[in-house]
Amino acid sequence: MFRDLIYPKEDAQRKPYLWVSVITVTGISIGLSLLITLIVELCTPNPKFVQAFTVATLVPLLVAPPLTYWHSHLLYQLKESKRKIEELSRTDELTSLYNRRYFFELAEGHLELAKRHETDLSVAIMDLDHFKRVNDRFGHQTGDAVLKKVAEVVNGLIRASDVLARYGGEEFVLLMPQTGVSGALKLTERIRRELAKEASNGQVNLPLVTISIGVSSSGRFGYDMETLLLKADTALYQAKDQGRDRCVLAQE
Repeated sequence: MFRDLIYPKEDAQRKPYLWVSVITVTGISIGLSLLITLIVELCTPNPKFVQAFTVATLVPLLVAPPLTYWHSHLLYQLKESKRKIEELSRTDELTSLYNRRYFFELAEGHLELAKRHETDLSVAIMDLDHFKRVNDRFGHQTGDAVLKKVAEVVNGLIRASDVLARYGGEEFVLLMPQTGVSGALKLTERIRRELAKEASNGQVNLPLVTISIGVSSSGRFGYDMETLLLKADTALYQAKDQGRDRCVLAQE
């Protein structure tokens, strides 16, 4: 409890945290003040003990709440700043997806779990087709809007347990825990179709593009992330060579 007052929990709400801090610290301050006054009175009796106990109650009641509020507010602000810094360090600023570095951190954990329980795990690398044309024709601002829209569409199709990250440029990477070849192809094909449908809408202000996807799975290549990504990347280039706007499964 006292540790939570010194350092608020990650899920602590501002107002409840401040109220609990003020009430708790004020109560403790009054209690200690009265206890000290009582000890002093027992050691050196004073006929004005009523006034002494009144002062012992009023002083912490007047001093503790504002000081505690200020101190707790400062601690909460520091916690929020720390949380925002951590969030920025693991997310892509443009798309708000995980960045490449944090993807590898999460991927290693999922890989170890899959290996321990001998469950399937699949990886997909997705690359937007002819994205350079969007930047050249409409400008980088429109290109950024396309990347954000693609991230939004894909993020709305995956499961909560999946890990989606911006891999770099117009590439995205998707980690699918507890998913074999069949499930991975089903999900990535759904992503491809949804983006192709969005692209065919022909929005004037947001020219979306199709996507090519390479897929690999631990059932074929084992529990090594470097190998899985390499195989998925090879399958991605095959998808590009075969005409783009398609999903290709990495072959053994």
